Amino acid sequence: MKKAFLVLAVLSHVTLFAGFLDTLIGKDRIYLEENGFKCTEFSCVTKDQNFFNVKLLDNAVDFVEVYSNHKDEVYKVAVYLYQNDKLKNKELDEAFLKALSKVNEKSKYAYELTKVSDKFGDEALITMTDTKRANAYINALRDEYMESMKQYTDASSQK
Repeated sequence: MKKAFLVLAVLSHVTLFAGFLDTLIGKDRIYLEENGFKCTEFSCVTKDQNFFNVKLLDNAVDFVEVYSNHKDEVYKVAVYLYQNDKLKNKELDEAFLKALSKVNEKSKYAYELTKVSDKFGDEALITMTDTKRANAYINALRDEYMESMKQYTDASSQK
């Protein structure tokens, strides 16, 4: 009963406050930096914000990382979940994924829950990807690679 109540509570709060995640899709680096993200060449990360305005949920989020494409538009959002209690973590991780999927079920975003275990410990992350932007980025990278290879082979054959 407690398990069902916990999952239901998480689902309801995440669905109420999950809108900030999908508003990050399509934003540029300037917007992200103005809203508390620290950016590198490859991604932007924030730990500073209360995302859901609910202590239980905010404590479950370790940090949010976003990835931008060649047009400086966010196409992927990764929510890293804080891991401290394996049983609760599994329930919360799955509840977050269900809630995010439910709140945006009519959107074009793909959701995935991933568990990563490495020398730094166990991490769970939920990724939200705009498949249209991601595919366009992949195609642009492929075209750039093919053009570079063509130039390389042309230069090699001229020698």
